[in-house]
Amino acid sequence: MQMTEFKLKPLEEKELDLVLRWRNAPQIREHMFTDHQITKEEHYAWFAKNKLNNDQLALLFVYKNQPLGFVHFSQLDRKNGTCSWGFYIGEQNRPPKSGTAMGYLALTHLFDTYGMSKLYAEVLDSNVISLRYHHKMGFREEGRLRKQWKKRGRLVDVIVMALNKEQWAVRRKQLSEELSRTFGTRF
Repeated sequence: MQMTEFKLKPLEEKELDLVLRWRNAPQIREHMFTDHQITKEEHYAWFAKNKLNNDQLALLFVYKNQPLGFVHFSQLDRKNGTCSWGFYIGEQNRPPKSGTAMGYLALTHLFDTYGMSKLYAEVLDSNVISLRYHHKMGFREEGRLRKQWKKRGRLVDVIVMALNKEQWAVRRKQLSEELSRTFGTRF
């Protein structure tokens, strides 16, 4: 789960306040399905439930021991080899291409360590940054749920994106080269 000075590590209780601060930041909250201000009690209850549930994986994205972001895999279905994910970069002061590095590490970890065959995401159509990011990582649109989710008083579309293991193998090589050029070390 490590390349250069970037790494993923399991989320620990001591990091919950930091992740809650990120999650409640307006620039992150506005793009989430649940966009209310999450309380500390809700957040700690989510973490406790997450630890007991073996179909969830919560990871902290770190650079030089400085937490930068969060990745969450859910609905890990080992029988069918599928799961869903969500993520965000919480720190504004971060190296360029940190988001790409986070995705590279997370996807490599998921497909190599967990043996998943397909990862999917549901993205609000208003979240243009996330849609572009998913395309960059190699995801393809598999469907659109029209007027599926109420956001700021109006119904918006939810776009279903997916990436399978074979697509990732191709995109992984390209992203590895891009990151190696950026950071001057092999990814």
